[in-house]
Amino acid sequence: MQKYANPCAKTSWTKQLNWPFILFFAATHVFGAAGIYYMAKIHFSWVTVGFAVVWYHLIGFCVTAGYHRLFTHKSYKCARFLQVFFILFGTAAWQHSILVWCSDHRRHHARVDTKDDPHDATRGFWWTHIGWLIFKSKPLDVITVPDLYADWLIRFQHRFYFLLAIGLGFALPVALAFLWSDPIGAFLVAGFLMLAILYHVTFSVNSISHYFGAQPYALTSARTGWITALPTLGEGGDHNFHHAFSWDYRAGGHEWYRIDPTKWILWILSCVDATRNLRRTPPAVIMQAQRQALIQYATASKK
Repeated sequence: MQKYANPCAKTSWTKQLNWPFILFFAATHVFGAAGIYYMAKIHFSWVTVGFAVVWYHLIGFCVTAGYHRLFTHKSYKCARFLQVFFILFGTAAWQHSILVWCSDHRRHHARVDTKDDPHDATRGFWWTHIGWLIFKSKPLDVITVPDLYADWLIRFQHRFYFLLAIGLGFALPVALAFLWSDPIGAFLVAGFLMLAILYHVTFSVNSISHYFGAQPYALTSARTGWITALPTLGEGGDHNFHHAFSWDYRAGGHEWYRIDPTKWILWILSCVDATRNLRRTPPAVIMQAQRQALIQYATASKK
């Protein structure tokens, strides 16, 4: 286990802590809890519940298919209208701009399990889940994402991220809920409760999927499992496979039985040419990685 210096050793906690994230993260839970109380004691609406569930999957899909598989890993190509959809509605997930998200995630893959990994698993479960976000991170270096910075719409999203996030993440659900006379319910349940759940589900890919499960393709902390597959829309399923073959659009695993709704939707969209060039790892390459992982595991077991 690597030892790390206290991140607050030289300066005070208040200067090291990422207070904007901490306060907003706390607010999502407070207002999310208020949403549960509102639905249980004040006004329950099946329409609001249904809308919140659909909203969760919509913005979650923009993160898994857009932020992650398209913009970070270039796992496929798609029509411009779909890119615009991902860029705009991805802001509603409140996980920062594409430039920041992808820069962090590419660094994670390039430096996995090292001190340069933003959510290095060797620092402990809770660090990978949320600790790395509580402390201030390095400023964005656009040099790490030149391909993304070249897109004017991605730059636009980054520049006006918070205005877009407020408008699409909260104002839009509230406006739509006037159609069934429950804007408060939409604000609390779709706007905050679903966001709080989505946060922890997304974070579970960094924590649970890096601590529990098998390592059939590569001996990194990333694991193969089932528990996080469905709520993460496939991201947390065969995470070991994803780290071995990050360019593969089947981030949740290459086997047909792996739960990966994002993969299924991308394939369906390819049937109408909305997505194309879905990148797949050749079976021979996968088998070679499995054999190599077995050899490495056997060698490590003898030591």
